Amino acid sequence: LLFIWFDTTGQIIKNDKIIETDTISASQVVVDNSGNIYLALTRKVKGYKASASVAKYNSNLQKLWEQKIYTNTDFTSVCNDVLLIGSDSLYATGRIEAANTSGTLENSFMVSLSTSGKLGWKKYFEYSNSGSALISNDSDILFMLNRNCFIISVLDPYSGTVMGPIRMFNVCDSYTTDAFGADIDIFYDKNILVAGSTGGNFYLAIKPSL
Repeated sequence: LLFIWFDTTGQIIKNDKIIETDTISASQVVVDNSGNIYLALTRKVKGYKASASVAKYNSNLQKLWEQKIYTNTDFTSVCNDVLLIGSDSLYATGRIEAANTSGTLENSFMVSLSTSGKLGWKKYFEYSNSGSALISNDSDILFMLNRNCFIISVLDPYSGTVMGPIRMFNVCDSYTTDAFGADIDIFYDKNILVAGSTGGNFYLAIKPSL
């Protein structure tokens, strides 16, 4: 793992490496007001499939905990994003394999965690998809962008109750699409802003939240 700090002018202040015995990659990072660092991780142990986890480090890069999101080593799981709301609510998203009658199927997922690493609720969403990015609005409502077809899952942060999907396209097949969502944010007028690509070109759209 490589940590790099920048100042507001873009200059590198410092960088540190943490050597792991396994193959490991960080997809996203958030920092709390105490300087603790939360990472969306994917770990690959030799002889096993990749597994998703979230880890917490203090400001001295000492690992405080690492929580596996999915423990079945027969199936691949990947963590793509992590979001911190308030002082004790973490959320992570990515993709998980699951068994079906024809073999395996990928599902996008979201989980809730406390800042001490305790798992809360876990939800599965779109088939043949992957959660790529997370954002919350002023009311702490969660918006999870599914990579394929830009499908946004809207959730209550406390229970994980699905409040409805938001779709960028009326017709879009997640299995065969070339429309891939990369990131999501809330625009100044409180509408949703999404970015990615479709047809090999850059894609940007603004849509009401619900």
